[in-house]
Amino acid sequence: MTKNSSVPETNKTAVSGQALLVGTDTTSGANLLLPAVRALLSVDDACRFLSIGRTRFYQLLASGDLAAVKIGRSTRVRVADLLAFVDALPAAGGPAIGSAK
Repeated sequence: MTKNSSVPETNKTAVSGQALLVGTDTTSGANLLLPAVRALLSVDDACRFLSIGRTRFYQLLASGDLAAVKIGRSTRVRVADLLAFVDALPAAGGPAIGSAK
């Protein structure tokens, strides 16, 4: 955890059983885990990870704030891209991602 930061530190990852520890929730202290063997997440899983809805997810894709890949007709998100997106989020009180500049 970085000092004075409410965003989980995701730079250091550790594998624990079948899950990948990607950080710790600063509010509850609970570990944030992702399945260790999955490099790509479905849209629903990515939304769950970010705690956002599908509409907001697709807005982030359209604005270029988040990247996704297509495999056939399926849209998938790289776990690494999700972690980079979270790492780039501004601290509370800063300008929101996707807001008018």
